[in-house]
Amino acid sequence: MASPHDLSYKTAIELIAEKRPELKDRLADANKAPKFPLDRMALDLKRVEEVTGVKAGSYIPWQDTILETVDDLIKVEKDWASKGVAMEIPMPA
Repeated sequence: MASPHDLSYKTAIELIAEKRPELKDRLADANKAPKFPLDRMALDLKRVEEVTGVKAGSYIPWQDTILETVDDLIKVEKDWASKGVAMEIPMPA
């Protein structure tokens, strides 16, 4: 299944930089993010609803998904650090 929302790596990086500014130095350069010919595939959402019962308006916005994922990853990182797990965080060039 696909989402009815457009999304690109560039806009995701920009969102994280704006909403989680403390992570800005750890993010890739949004202007160097990969670009793909399509940000969204054509999808008949009416048909998806008929077959699955999933309504187009019920999709979680991509922004929420990205930010919740980032927040969960930071929680895991902090938990590991509290247990003494050595981590190397690659920094963008």
